[in-house]
Amino acid sequence: MVGGMIAVGGATRLTRSGLSMVQWKPQGSLPPMTPEEWEAQFDIYKQFPEFQQRKNMTVEDFKGIFWWEYGHRMLGRTVGLVYTAPLVYFMLRKRLPRELYTRFAVLFSLGAAQGGVGWWMVRSGLEEHGHEQLKKRNEVRVSPYRLATHLGFAFTTLGVLLWTGFNLVAPPSRAAMTREMISPDVLKQVTRIRKILGHVSTALGYTILSGAFVAGIDAGMAYNTFPKMDNQWIPDDLFVIEPKYKNFFENVPLVQLDHRVLALSTLTGFTGVYAMARRKHIWNQLPQQSRNALNMALGAASGQVLLGITTLINCVPIPLGIAHQCGAIALMTATLWSQHTLNFAKPLKKAAQTAIKAAPKTL
Repeated sequence: MVGGMIAVGGATRLTRSGLSMVQWKPQGSLPPMTPEEWEAQFDIYKQFPEFQQRKNMTVEDFKGIFWWEYGHRMLGRTVGLVYTAPLVYFMLRKRLPRELYTRFAVLFSLGAAQGGVGWWMVRSGLEEHGHEQLKKRNEVRVSPYRLATHLGFAFTTLGVLLWTGFNLVAPPSRAAMTREMISPDVLKQVTRIRKILGHVSTALGYTILSGAFVAGIDAGMAYNTFPKMDNQWIPDDLFVIEPKYKNFFENVPLVQLDHRVLALSTLTGFTGVYAMARRKHIWNQLPQQSRNALNMALGAASGQVLLGITTLINCVPIPLGIAHQCGAIALMTATLWSQHTLNFAKPLKKAAQTAIKAAPKTL
């Protein structure tokens, strides 16, 4: 459901629907039901900067963008309910491991904070940032910094959820038993592979955040060629904004160049990790789930880069834009799964060593 939230959030942005709901009611609210209620809601929308660039919009047009944002917000509340209700129930019945209470609290906090961060982001397009863009005759949109923060919270929440789920499905005892079946030489090399994969995962995180800045300033609508950027390997005007650091976040050519470099570097990293793991003496000793996960990670990375290029050269059509965001979700999932299946290469903690003695010697 969190992955679905991220996908719907991407669709909301791509359809330019995010500023259609200009009020925030954390407890939720019913949508307009009658023509009079729709007119009243539309009149409120007209008071904000975005409408000044959409003066030909009708109530029917407004309904189209309103439903996207309304659906996004309601899905967020549904996710919160689906997470919280079972959590409280099982905690009251003492059916959850106490060592996971902190993790569950962190997840609850991330989800609650995400709602506030989302509204903080929307406010930027309704208030100061929106008015600033209107004065500059730029398209009114939310702050790219706040958009990146919102997306970062979403992927962090997804990552913690996935890792928690992987821990429950494959507890430390299983990793410890797998470790006993690997030769010392191969184990040492897998430890190195896992460490490098951790660095690649970090690069993936930066790539996803850089994608938020590409989306935040519509950098994907420029330089719609590949591999060159309008007949240049490195475009002009990379540092035209003062102070210079802002060019990395607000200047279209540099923001897009950064995303290209990060994406290709990340793919190179996945390819390198896969090549190291595919060496026969290592691959033959890896558990089947590790091999499956690494296959999936490389496939997802390759597919995501190909999808990104296709999206770019077609000037970001909405279906491809949504697919590209979903590709990031799939790639992150495969990456975390790969890392988790290689947990047997980590130094054993005392708790895991104890689990070895208590667990049966089977996978």
